[in-house]
Amino acid sequence: GHQWKEGEVHDETRPPGIYFDYMIEPISVIITRDEKSLLYFLVRLCAATGGVFVTAGIVYRVLYRLGTYMLIIRPSKPSAMDRGILGEKNSPRVD
Repeated sequence: GHQWKEGEVHDETRPPGIYFDYMIEPISVIITRDEKSLLYFLVRLCAATGGVFVTAGIVYRVLYRLGTYMLIIRPSKPSAMDRGILGEKNSPRVD
């Protein structure tokens, strides 16, 4: 008969075929110390600060445009001075 080796899968319920058993091992992590200069740190700090200001400016512009767009689409309740005789805005007054 056949002698089963250690790690070999023997299952009577499996159909015959070729099976691959992958041995997945944990990935090793190597930690190294990489020293950067003070100039490198200052350049990175300025880049991050500039990025924050640019992003804040873009968000401000988008919100400002969205706010003015919403005011144009849905204006506040018109006053009596804005309405003409027929209720139209800036219609000429006929006496």
